[in-house]
Amino acid sequence: MKAKAIKNHRLLQVIFAVTFILFTSCTKDFSYDSRKAINGTNSGFNFENASETSFSLTFKDFNNTPMRGVNIEVYASNPFEKDGLSLKKNPTLCFKGATNFQGQYSTVFSFPKDQDSIYVRVLSTSFQHLNVFARQSSMIKTLYPVGYGVMKSSLRAAGDTDPVLYDKSTTRLPTSPNLWVLGNYNHTNGLPNFLLPANEVITSDLLSRINAALPEGNGSPATYLPRTHPQWFTNNGVTNINFVAEAHAWITFLGEGAGVNNTLAYFYYPTNNPPTTAAEINKRIIIFPNSSAVGSGGALVPGNTVLLKYYDEATSTWKETFPPGVTVSWFLATNGWVTNSQYGNLLVNNTVDQYSLDYLNNGGKQQSIMLYDSEYQRLILGFEDISCADVSGPGRYPSDQDFNDVLYIVRTDPVNAVDLPKFNKLADPDDNDHDGVPNQNDDYPNDPERAFDNYYPNASTYGSLAYEDNWPQKGDYDFNDLVLDYRIKYVTNAAGNVKDVVPTIRVRAIGAQYRNGFAFELEGNSSNVESVTSTYAGPGALLSGALFNVGSNGCETGQSKIVVPFFDNAYTPFGASNSSGYINTVIGSTFIYPLQITRKITFISPVSVSSLGAMPYNPFLVVNQNRGREVHKAGKTPTQLANSSLFLTFDDLTNQSDRWYVGSQNYPWVIDTPIPFDYPAEGNRIDDVFLKVNDWILSNGTQYSDWYSNTGAGYRNSGLIYR
Repeated sequence: MKAKAIKNHRLLQVIFAVTFILFTSCTKDFSYDSRKAINGTNSGFNFENASETSFSLTFKDFNNTPMRGVNIEVYASNPFEKDGLSLKKNPTLCFKGATNFQGQYSTVFSFPKDQDSIYVRVLSTSFQHLNVFARQSSMIKTLYPVGYGVMKSSLRAAGDTDPVLYDKSTTRLPTSPNLWVLGNYNHTNGLPNFLLPANEVITSDLLSRINAALPEGNGSPATYLPRTHPQWFTNNGVTNINFVAEAHAWITFLGEGAGVNNTLAYFYYPTNNPPTTAAEINKRIIIFPNSSAVGSGGALVPGNTVLLKYYDEATSTWKETFPPGVTVSWFLATNGWVTNSQYGNLLVNNTVDQYSLDYLNNGGKQQSIMLYDSEYQRLILGFEDISCADVSGPGRYPSDQDFNDVLYIVRTDPVNAVDLPKFNKLADPDDNDHDGVPNQNDDYPNDPERAFDNYYPNASTYGSLAYEDNWPQKGDYDFNDLVLDYRIKYVTNAAGNVKDVVPTIRVRAIGAQYRNGFAFELEGNSSNVESVTSTYAGPGALLSGALFNVGSNGCETGQSKIVVPFFDNAYTPFGASNSSGYINTVIGSTFIYPLQITRKITFISPVSVSSLGAMPYNPFLVVNQNRGREVHKAGKTPTQLANSSLFLTFDDLTNQSDRWYVGSQNYPWVIDTPIPFDYPAEGNRIDDVFLKVNDWILSNGTQYSDWYSNTGAGYRNSGLIYR
């Protein structure tokens, strides 16, 4: 109720019972101009600035087998910095989860109507790490590992050639007797001509365990060690192969999580006489000139395999086997391939090399890891392509220490020709609570009932609700009688079902003298609510018991659905049960900082995301301590305690069937925006401030969906917005 411009009180006279006596009529009632009048029609448009979307991703391996345990994160905007490597400090995380035994992750979420795309980060080096999907009402996708189509459609003949010197005619490097390539390669994309004709078979089980052992973004800048299995990164020499018997050796490209095109090479030496400096390396032999995948600046696909060779000094010939007493080590030339370089693309000696001999690296830091998988009898080699000793600076980025910038499989025949006991074992990832979600992906690693934190609108943004409290009359339509921001966190378990809903609100403005209450209604049975706990540090009791009757589990009694009250009186969070003035609506008045209120709703049995209703659920205002007088968003139904006799009185056109809380000229009493709302200052109706809101309504939301967010010319009268 507004104190300003009150003209006359009208006594409600009628044929229906009412629980309140007086309404006020303001001189500046809202209405469309005659050019835009809708004449009381309603097309079913509910004034929503977001819509619910079905979302389902299925992940499959190269054999079309579903992949369980693929972790994803979904963002409202690109979570990466411009370099495409490092995550932003406050990315707009919406929700996350992991695939089930069918390789699926499915949910529903609300999508702002002026948002064109969503960004899906896949925490697996086998898949494209960032996928951008255009807005659709139903997003159903099947994703395959990088290079799936190429691998399925082609076979290559192996080039039976010896390694060749890399000479001055094709590089900026001087002629050198110690730089070799295993054979010829495509000078446009770096694809070797010496790949084996058949690809290594990579199973979904092996991929899942590798991705869990070396997950994306696993580093801890504080310790310079990965958070997962830090003990793997404290021993020197764990990535070098010591041959104890004569054997063949192959290396297979598995995947990459890098933002640059790296070059992989190897060198070898007598096991008991390793080089003490990089200059002592006898032969550097390039395996993959461009160790990047199809679609990521290269032409490799997971499974591409190369046979390694050894130069026999006694016979001056290249052999396909390594003798006992020889150790093979690796080095990665960071950004060693530059496409379309006038120097033949390879820039190996102009790069920073990361070695599997730790003492050759900057600061003596470990840059690689090798793990032995006993089930498949393979060694897994991973590299970190940025020095772990580097710090950030202009043009430089710190290492993320996840050791999966490039990943390979190493195989020997016979297997026991290699000194295997020294390698760390690729085992099932740590999972303290045994819920199937590895610790590093689990927001609650010691709680089997909880796994993932999810958010609406997202982890970095609040939405806003702006109310007119004169319902069922129009009011003055400045939408500042109650303005509050909200963010909803919902905690899901490993199966994607909801264990907790944690809405947080902050009351920003009160442009009314009415003492209004506020609550959320969620779909579902209140008997399934275990508890409602609160976090609030402000003055006064939020729930005095005068308006909402709250049961022992924290829900309002007398309701079959879940109704969670936040406060009886909007003035209470500001320190006053009554007020003669407005709060944060009059330009030039003293600003009062909003206080935050959090309710945590915990379910006895977890429920599906969709069963609770579309977010932000059903928030409603209770007018001036009159429990039956509820104000909801258009299209939302009242609670069981609402006074239904108020419908179809004054300006309300609710028919209690398919039309709820819509006014006589097709207007709402509540505006919900997925970003903080720049609400009108006192006495300025919304269409005088936001100049496209009427066009948005008349188009049923198909035009000017950015009416509330666009600050460009012709969209708003900024002088009428509260500051």
